[in-house]
Amino acid sequence: MNSLFRRGFSIMMEGPKTRMIKDKLKKALNPEHLNVVCESHMHAVPKGAEMHFLVECVSEKFEDIPKIKCHRIIHELLAEELKSGDIHALRLFTVPPSKYNVKLSDCINNLEVNSCKILGLISSRILLNSNIKTSLYCTYCATSTATGNKKRVEKFETKAIKKDIKYKPGLDTNKLRRNLYQNKVFPNNKQQDIENSVHLKVALNNTLTKIRSSTIMNKAPAIISLDIIRNGSHDLGSSLMLRTPYSIYLINASEGLLRTLRLLNSKIHQIKDILITRNNINNVGGLAGINIAFEKIFRDDLKLCYHGGENVIEFIKSTRSILDGERPDMVNKKKVDIFSHHSLNNKMFSDPVFDIKYIPFTNSNSLVPVSSCFLFEAKPPEMKIDPIKLIELDVPKGSWIGKLKDGEEVTLPDNRVIKPDDVTVKIDPKSEKPNILILDVESIEEINSLLKSSHMVPYLKNEKSLNYVIHIVKDNIFKSEEYQKFMENIRCEDAKNIILNETAQFWPTDIAIYHITKYNNSICPELFPLLYHYDSSILFTSEDDNNKEDTYLTVKPFSRFPIRGQFNKDYEIKIYLDVALSNFLIQPEQKENFEKLLGEFRKECENDSLLKNGDIYPELLILGTSSALPSKYRNVSSYFLKTSENSSFLIDVGESTYLQLFHLFGPDKIDQILMNIRACFITHAHEDHINGLGAIVIKRKEAFERNNIPYIPLVVTGTRYVSKYIYRYNQHMFNIFNLIEFVYIYQNTFNRAKTLPPTITDVEKKISSNLFNKKEWNLASIKSCPVIHYGYACGYILTDTNGRKFVFSGDTRPSDLLVQEGMGADVLVHEATFEDEYMEEAINKKHSTMEEAVTIGEKMRAKNILLTHFSARYSKISRLPDYLEEKNAGIAFDFMQIKFNQWHLVPKINKLLRAAYATELLEMEERSQKKTLTVNNEQKRKCEEEISLPNVFNFPNCNSRMEETNTTSESVEKNDTTNTIVGITKKLKFEAPNPLSKKQQKKKIRREKMLEKRKEKRVLEKQRRKERNKTMRENNIPIPSRKNFKKMTDSNCKVCVAIDMSYDEYMSDANIKATINQLQFCYGYNRRAENPLQLYIVGLEGKSKEEYLKQSDNNSWDVYSTSKSLTEMFSKDKLVYLTADSENDLDDIEDDKIYVIGGLLDHNSCPKLTLEIAKNKGIQHAKLPIGNYMRLKTRSVLTINQVYDIILKYTETKSWEDAFFKVIPIRKVVCFVLSKVNPSQLLPLELVDKCIGNKLWIIMKGDKEFVGTLVGFDDYVNMVLEDVTEYENTPEGKRITKLDQILLSGNHITMLVPGGEGPEL
Repeated sequence: MNSLFRRGFSIMMEGPKTRMIKDKLKKALNPEHLNVVCESHMHAVPKGAEMHFLVECVSEKFEDIPKIKCHRIIHELLAEELKSGDIHALRLFTVPPSKYNVKLSDCINNLEVNSCKILGLISSRILLNSNIKTSLYCTYCATSTATGNKKRVEKFETKAIKKDIKYKPGLDTNKLRRNLYQNKVFPNNKQQDIENSVHLKVALNNTLTKIRSSTIMNKAPAIISLDIIRNGSHDLGSSLMLRTPYSIYLINASEGLLRTLRLLNSKIHQIKDILITRNNINNVGGLAGINIAFEKIFRDDLKLCYHGGENVIEFIKSTRSILDGERPDMVNKKKVDIFSHHSLNNKMFSDPVFDIKYIPFTNSNSLVPVSSCFLFEAKPPEMKIDPIKLIELDVPKGSWIGKLKDGEEVTLPDNRVIKPDDVTVKIDPKSEKPNILILDVESIEEINSLLKSSHMVPYLKNEKSLNYVIHIVKDNIFKSEEYQKFMENIRCEDAKNIILNETAQFWPTDIAIYHITKYNNSICPELFPLLYHYDSSILFTSEDDNNKEDTYLTVKPFSRFPIRGQFNKDYEIKIYLDVALSNFLIQPEQKENFEKLLGEFRKECENDSLLKNGDIYPELLILGTSSALPSKYRNVSSYFLKTSENSSFLIDVGESTYLQLFHLFGPDKIDQILMNIRACFITHAHEDHINGLGAIVIKRKEAFERNNIPYIPLVVTGTRYVSKYIYRYNQHMFNIFNLIEFVYIYQNTFNRAKTLPPTITDVEKKISSNLFNKKEWNLASIKSCPVIHYGYACGYILTDTNGRKFVFSGDTRPSDLLVQEGMGADVLVHEATFEDEYMEEAINKKHSTMEEAVTIGEKMRAKNILLTHFSARYSKISRLPDYLEEKNAGIAFDFMQIKFNQWHLVPKINKLLRAAYATELLEMEERSQKKTLTVNNEQKRKCEEEISLPNVFNFPNCNSRMEETNTTSESVEKNDTTNTIVGITKKLKFEAPNPLSKKQQKKKIRREKMLEKRKEKRVLEKQRRKERNKTMRENNIPIPSRKNFKKMTDSNCKVCVAIDMSYDEYMSDANIKATINQLQFCYGYNRRAENPLQLYIVGLEGKSKEEYLKQSDNNSWDVYSTSKSLTEMFSKDKLVYLTADSENDLDDIEDDKIYVIGGLLDHNSCPKLTLEIAKNKGIQHAKLPIGNYMRLKTRSVLTINQVYDIILKYTETKSWEDAFFKVIPIRKVVCFVLSKVNPSQLLPLELVDKCIGNKLWIIMKGDKEFVGTLVGFDDYVNMVLEDVTEYENTPEGKRITKLDQILLSGNHITMLVPGGEGPEL
């Protein structure tokens, strides 16, 4: 038996070179000591193939020989190929010894060829698979190359492999790094980086494997606890979680939960189940943030099981798709489904930890549960083996120990029978508190539903007892006689009752924001006011309430109660507000400098007359400065602008905006603050700018109700995607349409229609006069300006009545248009997401760097510049470049409050901040230098590759073709490298790589074919028209001409049809163009009609109007077109809105009605939108009676021109049947209803035989439906009827559309084929 030591390496080379290099290796290596034992083609690469080899080596003492020598041997053997370019890359790696602990078979030659696959070789070039059948850990081979190109071979005697080989961790790692650094074995840094990262990758993968295995629970855990997150005080939500070492069961997701989880020592991937007791904003406000965080770490084994109403899931799915088409990094991104939904109608859910039983409540109007209580019953834990009892009973090691843990009796080899109770640890019943009831009750009726629940029967009959009862119940309900009686019935006095409602005391929990705000307040109290309820003496822990013996408790947030076992002290949570106990400390080396700067600054503030003049408005409050996701110290984007004592505005509303306002103003002032908010100006529909809108709208309405003041709608402004977000929020979550007035900002964006100038909108002119009052709002003008970012983003320019101009950029690249519109601004609030070193990333993501933002302020001649929207990589503070003071610029913090007479302080505190945050800034400076070095090295490498001659031919992902020209050889033989490359480039002509993907190329080919067919179709149509006209002339039939077309005024038909074009905000530019094309068809049908309808096009504004005016002949159209809305043009009682979602069938067309067709493309993402608008405007609605005549493959949504043509045909024939058959394309039809179909419509005989065996028709016979199956035909078509209530889909094109006569008898139907000589019927 030999002692083997193996080295792995991979070579990337040209395809034809693989065998040559393999043969060279085999000849060069001594088979007795170093031999290629297996090779495997793992995958193809753009420049050729990548081959992986495994090299074995025999040595007596492999631990004493450096691993690096083996790698050096391979490198030296292949040096010529590397230099010539035959090998593009050589990767050497060491097999981790911890993975090999099994003996290798005696015969090496019997190794499988695909050993690389058995070893689990993956893309990171490390063998990590621990489930290896054959251990292949090889030692070093002593073959090396000495000076003078003479090979020196050291021979070793082979000995039998030792049974126990122990590996010293860290020894070889340090030796490897030392050799790499000192001996400079490899010619470039890349190989060094690869070798240095080997052990890091192993550690990383081991950690990931451990995390993933920990998420799989096969048995009940030994530790479970109940943790309170929010205690219900001041209507901020009641949230809690049941926690195990592996997973979290979250009950209610309050807004801002993502930040709170960090304080709870919890990771986002630990959340497995989310249970919602009631669908209100306090319970679901944080779900969107959790969804975003989960997408960042998504894996197939990570899923959130959602227990609650389906509407929340639908909302999250729909909003995540709004912007996917706008961002290039999202176009090809695989759509992931984060949530798996578990309906409350399933009654219960079970997993290895809990049986979760649902007690849903329904109201009288719907069978869908409106809320639910949850009963958790913990499953018994796995039995623990007592080792002392094993010793006492002399139980040997073996598989029977596992069986004993599973509760099975076992028989030992000596025939003794051991029972589980003999060797397991006895569990104290008092330590188990497995039953938890979570109650969310709002009415007496719901209490009665609880008593009727089958899940509560064992507790009402005293068969089981509750250990914890969580009361998420308002105080008036809790104290009611009915609720108290219910608690007596379930014996709540025997359990610990935790009350989460408005009676609980408010306790600060987000200690990070309290610490940083207090720290900043000590620097400049003028700009950083203290937060509500700040008290440095506040100190509490998660164990405080658990030690109380009271039966009924109102608890602090983060209180923990044991259900089974105890978490160790590391999990204990301590809340303290004293900044002296935090990590905000002045470094000793900076202390003297800081105190000197602070003294000078305080003295300057005391003598500053500007601070005492009382000129405070407009006042800006920063509520969020983080981009994408909230961080420990910073929330996502939101800004609060106060223009007067009674008027304020929000610019962007990221999640937790309401919480930020509450933290600053407290419960006493928050109602007045909310009621004074007049409008929300939203820059774009990214989640970090809009997810807090619903909470603000709903909390604002509640503030009006609490103070008995008539509600004033909130003005919300935004572009197309903002309107889509609000529509879907209203559709799936809460009805906020009647609480807001949405002002749609149309804009011609930079990246779409480049032919037209960007649109500047005077927003104040679009707000209703009863809401906008210049004097009350203290705003003279509100302008929106398109900026350069994804998703129709815009910036805002707000000017007060004193002419003071505030500019908010939103997310954008540097924009000259914003500079132009904001010229001379008093304040510019501009995003600065990235440091200056991250320019490429800023360009890709359409954000700005700090220097770019400051430069925009200079061009705008802004008096003051505030930088914000920093990347989450900057935890406490962003970079503070020296040029900030020179440009009168500063950086924003959360809860920074800047009055108008304080702006000159903002750049002055930069020096103080540099001293106060010296440690953080030093770390950022080190990262910046590393980044700069990496960028410079990468640029240098690229330059070297461009100069390198072989790389002239290497165009990735494309085929190069060389064409010889008549260039003289002298130009190629020049010594200068640049001239050589230029000469060769002139001599060679390359095909440029195709910029289109395969999918785009196929789409292009299909479009080209479609255009060719369209041309052929036009030619055939022209020929048919000529033949028709010729026939008409021969028969003396007058040929219709345009002169004979009737105008609407001359028509005998006075039926009015209005097409409502006010849907721009719900459609993309392409969809708007398609809608205008459908309008053209409508006009064409009307013009050719014998008696045209009275056609109106109303609500024609914005992009639709632009597209409409592009039509060259629109001025000559015989239509009534106007920008006025429906209700401005017509009386509501005469309008009938046609919508496929209406429950009312349109029986007849009446002359005194105006029939409205929504100008919305049929392929839209807003189902039931037209019905919602009709209901909100109080307009009658109806649908075409299509279902009475045919069944369509999808919902009966037709194009605008199809609906118009159907109405036109109906007015001519007074037959819905004829109108539907002539207009609706047959490809959309599944089958027809015979009771409504006119049997005189015939199918061509030659098509009947193709339909045999298909279920084609629904036949109405009395009250029953039958499916007719065609079984044969001669002169008659025979169909067999099946008694079914649901029809089945039919292959496209295989259907009978026309019949001559019908005979119903028994379960057969016989139809006369046209031309047949059947019997008379």
